[in-house]
Amino acid sequence: MANVNYRLNVRKRRNWRLIVIVTAVILLFLVILFVLIGNILKKKTDADTEKPSEGSSSTAIADSTLPYSVNAYAVDLSSKDMSMISASISELKSKGVTSVSLNFSNKEGRLLYNSSVAQSLGYQSSGESGLDPEALATKITAFGALPAGTFVLGSQNETDPKLRIVKLAYESAVVAELAEKGIKDMTLICDNLSLENAEALLRLAESAKSVAPTLNIGITLPQATMADPQVSILIDKLTEAYDFIALDLTNNGETEVCDYIDSALGDPNLRYCFIRYNVRLLIPSINDDATFERLTSILRVNSVASWQMMY
Repeated sequence: MANVNYRLNVRKRRNWRLIVIVTAVILLFLVILFVLIGNILKKKTDADTEKPSEGSSSTAIADSTLPYSVNAYAVDLSSKDMSMISASISELKSKGVTSVSLNFSNKEGRLLYNSSVAQSLGYQSSGESGLDPEALATKITAFGALPAGTFVLGSQNETDPKLRIVKLAYESAVVAELAEKGIKDMTLICDNLSLENAEALLRLAESAKSVAPTLNIGITLPQATMADPQVSILIDKLTEAYDFIALDLTNNGETEVCDYIDSALGDPNLRYCFIRYNVRLLIPSINDDATFERLTSILRVNSVASWQMMY
């Protein structure tokens, strides 16, 4: 009888061990299952959050400050003829463009619009130009496009360091003024940018943004500078304050514009910068459809996502 009881107890202990083991395995399986389900749901939630909202208007596109979103067609302001300029903007509207580039200074840095900042400082006489940036920006945003500007910096060509400081502050104020009037994307053109004057140009961007925080501001590098293998040091410095870097390829001279740009983009150092920094390309304005079609093909082959025309 004792032997029978002993066998029963052994069998019960074995059964309990089996139950414990099976229960542990089931619990472990459930834990792993819940973790997997949780990860799947999290990824789905993150993906849904990252999706752009459906039905976004063209105005929402215009408000975007992402550098890669800009493909800007140029309208020349040098004529200072508001009716002619308005007609050019209307023509671009009919083509469905998403961004319009306006040159607010000539190649010497002289303003092409009526600036209260310039007039207050005696740099411009009252009524010297009848162009109103705010009216132009309103006309452009009315059809859902982004008003983008270009502005030539003359301060860095000043040899007197004291006057250079004054001119830099003036240029910063002008850029902020344009931003307040609706020009939310601005490309600054500097033909002698280097590590030596990078700090001063950082202050320009910081000062302008202190007045116009929503301003999307970039600065151009000359082709020779961009092709320098050490240019990453300069670009990393500039991106502390600038939202994007642009490459100035407007100085094609006598060379056919497509050949010039195609040759420039073949430089391996330039291609590296485009990939790493999502560089915007500043190109001459092109009115010929065949030339423009060839140019866009060159840009597409070279993975240039962002470009801005300039007169």
